[in-house]
Amino acid sequence: PTGIAGEAMLRAETPQEQFNLIGAGRRNWIINGDFQVSQRGDYSSATSWNSGNYYMDRWNLIKGGVSATLQQTSVSIPQVAAQYGQKLVATSTATGYMAGQQKIEDYALFSGQTITVSAWVKSNRSNAVLIVFDGSWKGVVNHSGSGSWEKLETTVTVSSSPSELRVRFGLVDNAQIGNLSITTNDYIEVANVQLELGKVATPFEH
Repeated sequence: PTGIAGEAMLRAETPQEQFNLIGAGRRNWIINGDFQVSQRGDYSSATSWNSGNYYMDRWNLIKGGVSATLQQTSVSIPQVAAQYGQKLVATSTATGYMAGQQKIEDYALFSGQTITVSAWVKSNRSNAVLIVFDGSWKGVVNHSGSGSWEKLETTVTVSSSPSELRVRFGLVDNAQIGNLSITTNDYIEVANVQLELGKVATPFEH
């Protein structure tokens, strides 16, 4: 038995990758991945939102064909140090989508690199997904729709010439760009979003 850290070291293919795992410095490239910062407003209660706008720091919300609310929630996940999450809830029944996303500013640093994205996700829909975009959609992983917290993880290799790098969570179809049938009170709630170099999801870093 090696534990999570040992597994990450064993899977490393180069000394540089091992150094990145154990060296000092920033590990999580997502800013405000635990949703504790909300300088634009108080969203501790459900609030209607407009597509394309930023609400909680660094997180851009998008939707089409459906009305929805956002909320900064207090979360309790067994054996996980998480205090806050972001919850999107549909307030209408329609064909459409709703999602939150964050763009990585220094995306060129990840050209050709293997990255792992992880997040704790809760939803009543199996169409709740965590996905990566680097000019094309890749690494889609689905929640079961059980209404319980599940840790979703996806490992992808970034294009050698990415046009951008974006992490998205939301209710979308598995083609990542199309609509699905959404019903009032369908929701997705997310906490502890992390993007890091390597093949293993390590413990969350703010």
